[in-house]
Amino acid sequence: MQFERLGPYKIGPRLGRGGMGAVFEGVNIETGELAAVKVLNPHLADDEGFCQRFELEIDTLKKLKHPNIVRMFGYGQQDGFLFYAMELVKGHSVEEELQQGRRFTWREVVQYSVKLCKALRHAHDHGVIHRDIKPANLLLTEDDSDIKLTDFGIARLFGNNRLTMDGALVGTAEYMSPEQASGERVTPQSDLYSLGGVMFAMLAGRPPFRAISLGEMLHKQRFDAAPSLSQFAADIPQELAELVGRLLCKDPAQRAPNALVLSRQLAAMEHGLSMVREHPDDEMSTEDENDLSGVPGKAVNDLDEPLDFHAPTRAATHPLPVVTYNPNASTMAAPAQSSAAIVSQVPVAASAKTSVGGASEAASVAAKQNSMQSPSINTSATVIQNRFTTVEEDQELRAALERESEQGSSVGQIALLTLSIAMIIGLLWYFTRPPSAEKLLSRIEAAASDSDPSALLNVEDDVRNFLARFPDNEHVASVKRHEDEIKLQRLEQRMSREHTLSPIEHDYLEAMNEVGINPQRTIDKLQALIELYGSQSNPDESTRQSMELARRQLEQLREETAKFVPEYKALMDENLRRADQLRQTSPQQARSIWQSIITLYGDKPWAAESVAKAKAALATVPPAETADQRK
Repeated sequence: MQFERLGPYKIGPRLGRGGMGAVFEGVNIETGELAAVKVLNPHLADDEGFCQRFELEIDTLKKLKHPNIVRMFGYGQQDGFLFYAMELVKGHSVEEELQQGRRFTWREVVQYSVKLCKALRHAHDHGVIHRDIKPANLLLTEDDSDIKLTDFGIARLFGNNRLTMDGALVGTAEYMSPEQASGERVTPQSDLYSLGGVMFAMLAGRPPFRAISLGEMLHKQRFDAAPSLSQFAADIPQELAELVGRLLCKDPAQRAPNALVLSRQLAAMEHGLSMVREHPDDEMSTEDENDLSGVPGKAVNDLDEPLDFHAPTRAATHPLPVVTYNPNASTMAAPAQSSAAIVSQVPVAASAKTSVGGASEAASVAAKQNSMQSPSINTSATVIQNRFTTVEEDQELRAALERESEQGSSVGQIALLTLSIAMIIGLLWYFTRPPSAEKLLSRIEAAASDSDPSALLNVEDDVRNFLARFPDNEHVASVKRHEDEIKLQRLEQRMSREHTLSPIEHDYLEAMNEVGINPQRTIDKLQALIELYGSQSNPDESTRQSMELARRQLEQLREETAKFVPEYKALMDENLRRADQLRQTSPQQARSIWQSIITLYGDKPWAAESVAKAKAALATVPPAETADQRK
């Protein structure tokens, strides 16, 4: 991706690159302010579902204003690319520091963790859970004086909440809470568990758990007790080791009740270990007592802004304001009404209070509303809507829309309320009707044809509903097959959760643990399992289901192996021909080739023919005599 300019930012060198896009250094040509401009891959802008998640996550990031959270400046779309500008932090991530061998002192870890707790408290007060706290998402300033948390909502944005068997998520899984590893609902305590894992790594130079596969790592996160931090960092205070141990408890209720409590505990610990308290009877404010006791209602964030958790939000009742950036003008402009326009040329004053031609504020706001009828994210092939919206402009327009809405007549409000009630009644009637057989079957077949086999689990209720209500339907047999598939998937999930397993279940899991490292070994073990347990005359239900799982996995692995066998056979044949040509001129080099084929592929059934040829050829060329042998 090559850019010279995105929105108001002149694009400089690339700072990093990942699977979803790249990060560039940018400078605002109007203010001179530096920024990290994150540009997403162009194919994402064509995904309607992703564009919707992008706007939701941007709306989440706009809520967060804290000195220890990387701030968002604005967001936009240009020439088919989605991008957003964030605060540029000059320095290194904690991950980079750990990779270079740095071991943080216990005092540094406590001071950084207090700041991170305040950042998490601010996010949790706004209903935002990070979900992916790890060293790579913690940025240290150049002088190490401050730490900032980044990448809020990234996991949800990219739909990365499913775990696969390819091992690609092991890095993140090292700091994942047990409830997240189990696919359960995450809570603020999930972030505190991950923070405990990061503290462990900063002090010990390694995460709490290590594993060679994703399955093993997830099992440890869910069931194994975390090792004592004192084993790896003997010079830290015992109080700190115990606090980190509590954060890594499997039961969320045994961790700190919230980020505020944890920050108080850490600050008190550092103070108590450093010096005698001059005022041991200091009391906390009323707001802090509310947070510490876990009482819901109003709390005070780190910016002294009152947060009313019971107040209704207006954000859902108004469309997201959109402001278009015109590269040829010095102001921001709202999108034109014509859908054929590429970039609107109508300038809009920065303040929502400014009227046009002496008109009232309400008229000005109405004009802006009319100009925002087109979607904010336009993925049409014929219309590319370039625009950039700063957070401040978004907030000003949103506030103006709310003021205009509040000025509406009471008659209109009553009419709207009546219409809303009628719509709700209609929707309740529509959605509470039992779905027809055709509708149920359509949802079931759509899930069954999904490339993700676990999609069937999402329609489990539909499968039961169909079989119970339509037993005589012509499609019952195919739906029952889907029901059997769901049962097998549930069995596999149960195996990975429970400690006590039957012998066949234990053998199955042990075989599958090697699938990412040695697929052939997994194939051999599954085949042996089928032959051993298949000889039973009267197996129980659990054994029959485990056998069926083993057969399906064996068939799938053999199909996958068969895809690359021809390529490997061609490679071995070419090397056998080369060794045969070297037999006379360089016999020891030929021996080396034959021995390599035997070593690499001797245990692979599909390579038996080539291995046999290598062994036969090796026997015809004696090894070279050493100097000692000649003597």
